[in-house]
Amino acid sequence: MRARFITALIVLLGLSLTAPSQEVPPTQPATQPVPTFTQAEFLSQLSNFRARGSVKINRGIYEINNSIVLTFAGTYDMTGVELRGRKGTLIWIRGSGIELIGPTFNSDQPATRPQGKNPKVNVQGVIVAGKDVKIVDATWRNIDTGIQLFPGQRNLTIINPTFTTEIRGNALYCGGGDEKVPRGDVLWIGGSVGNSNQEQNIRCSTPGFSNLEIRGVTFRNTNGKEAFGFRTGHGAKLIDCTFWGKFPAFLGSGLPQPLEACGDITFDHCHFMDGPIAVRYCKDVQVLDCDFRTDLTPVTVSDADNVTVRGIKRIREQSDDKPFAKDTTKTQRAIKDLGGHSVEPPKEREKKEKEKDKEDRDK
Repeated sequence: MRARFITALIVLLGLSLTAPSQEVPPTQPATQPVPTFTQAEFLSQLSNFRARGSVKINRGIYEINNSIVLTFAGTYDMTGVELRGRKGTLIWIRGSGIELIGPTFNSDQPATRPQGKNPKVNVQGVIVAGKDVKIVDATWRNIDTGIQLFPGQRNLTIINPTFTTEIRGNALYCGGGDEKVPRGDVLWIGGSVGNSNQEQNIRCSTPGFSNLEIRGVTFRNTNGKEAFGFRTGHGAKLIDCTFWGKFPAFLGSGLPQPLEACGDITFDHCHFMDGPIAVRYCKDVQVLDCDFRTDLTPVTVSDADNVTVRGIKRIREQSDDKPFAKDTTKTQRAIKDLGGHSVEPPKEREKKEKEKDKEDRDK
């Protein structure tokens, strides 16, 4: 009777009546080698593409010798595709209504030197010269400039890009070709930019450029160049972006230029982890509800006009009487201060950030 009870209990609990097996854990499947293709094999997959259609390029590494030119509207799904170039631009978008999904842009010259010491390689990622273009989930590695905007470009959407620390130049250069020709209307949502080896994360020195909106992007540049260098051009709005590096943003020019050459720039609820915003030879700038973790004055203004600051938070261990913004113009009337500034200890700030993250997850 007792034996039957024990047997029933073992069965109820799901235990085995037999001795433990000596089974060998299953081995992990072997990593499959990534197939390599020629540029001709890539182009052959585009040969039957029709405007407004879609094409799915086979996964693998494609050795690119010359620019791949996209002219027909439609969806080009390159998820799992690496374009590995030897020189020149990998993809040139000349058509409008094009959606590019998932490619990795790379070169045959990997970064092997200490960060910031790798030379340029004469390989570019994408030139956009068409309207209504969308680039989604793309990655840029051992190349120079990631995206350039040429004459003819308008309405570009960039979603969740990744620019690694292996890139040598700008992640986004807002110009190219004749810089006076109008272009712009760029919306960039999400993603991250690592240290550039040579240049700014974003650079605009383009009189014809207007309207850049960036939301929720993390920028990092600690090699002596600023993350956001907006020299010439109009209309930039950065919302909930994070900047790492001592020179996160320089607006205007280090050399004299008319104030009208650069302006209409807003930072809204952005986070500056190491350095301040510098404004020079520029006008119509707003810094709204941003936080700064720096011993320097968060916003410095010289040779500029109509700079508005509001709700600047300095993340510091102890309060001090240092200014939240500094005006060194001749008139000292370039800054409009709307107040609402504060100093917060880092721990208190971190607590608020965790609470906000929890609220976002619960939504």
